[in-house]
Amino acid sequence: MLSLTRLFLHNWLRFNAQVIEVDESFYLAGQDQDGLAALDAIQLALVADPARLRFGRHPRGGFTYDVDAYARGRLNESQWLRPGNTVSYAVLEFADKRAGGAFTLGVCVEAGSHRPVEQTFFILPEALNPGVFVTTGRPLPRIELRALLRNRRGAKSFEHATDYQAELLNQLGGLDEDFFQLFPRALRFEPIHNIDEFVNAWVLAEHPLDLTPLRRARERLGPLQAEVERIEKRIAGLQNVLEHQAEARRLTDQRDQHTLLAALLRASAAAKQAESIQEQIAQTQ
Repeated sequence: MLSLTRLFLHNWLRFNAQVIEVDESFYLAGQDQDGLAALDAIQLALVADPARLRFGRHPRGGFTYDVDAYARGRLNESQWLRPGNTVSYAVLEFADKRAGGAFTLGVCVEAGSHRPVEQTFFILPEALNPGVFVTTGRPLPRIELRALLRNRRGAKSFEHATDYQAELLNQLGGLDEDFFQLFPRALRFEPIHNIDEFVNAWVLAEHPLDLTPLRRARERLGPLQAEVERIEKRIAGLQNVLEHQAEARRLTDQRDQHTLLAALLRASAAAKQAESIQEQIAQTQ
C-alpha cells in the first residue's frame, strides 16, 4: 500500500529546502499559514489542474493564495519574500512499505513579477533526493531540470497538466479521475452539519447535464416532421391511385364478362336461327 512519506518544499512561501517527514501523519507548527502552504503544495503536486485547485485564503491579507503567491512568498498586499524571479519546488515521496520501493513526483515552478507562472511536472522512480532539485542552495530552473531528467532512467517530465495527470493516476495505483475533484475538497473538509449536503457532495457523483444533443435533436425534429408529412401525403396519393386502379380492374373484368356473355347469346341465337331454317327446308322438300 502506498503512503506519502516525505515532502520537500523550496521557495514555497516561507519554506526553503525543507524536508518534512510525514510517516503516515504529521503536524505542522510554525508561522502563520505554514500549514496551509504545505497542504496546498501537496494539492498542486497531486492535482496539477489550475481549474480544480482550491488554495486557501489568507486570514488577514484579504486575498486567496495562488501558485505565484506561494512561489514568490506573498505575505500581504504589498510584501513579498521573493519579489523578483524565482524557482520553486513542491515534491512528494511515496513509498510502498510492504512491497518495498519508492517514487518521487512534483512540480518545478518559475514565477516573477512581470511574467506568467510556468510549471514543469515530473515523476522519478526513486526515493526523494533534494540534491537533485537544489544544488548548493541553487534550485534548478525548468530547462536544466528537463535536461537532467532526460538522462535519468525512468524519469519523466510533463509540460501539460493533463499528460501528468494521466501518468499520475497510474503511478498511484490506477486511481479514478474523480480523484482530481475529490482531493481538493477533502483538504478543505469541514464538520458535517447538513447530511443532505454531505451526501450530495461526497456520495452522489456529479454528472453535468449536456443539453446539446437534445437541442440538436429538437432542431432536426422540424425538418423530420415536415418530411414525415410529405411522405404521408405521398402515401395517401398512392393509396388513391391504388383504389382507382382496383376500380378500373373491376370495371374491365365486368366489361369482359359482359362481352363474353353477349357473344354467347349471339352464338346461341344464330344456332337457333340455323336450326329453324333447316326445319323449314326439310318441310318444303
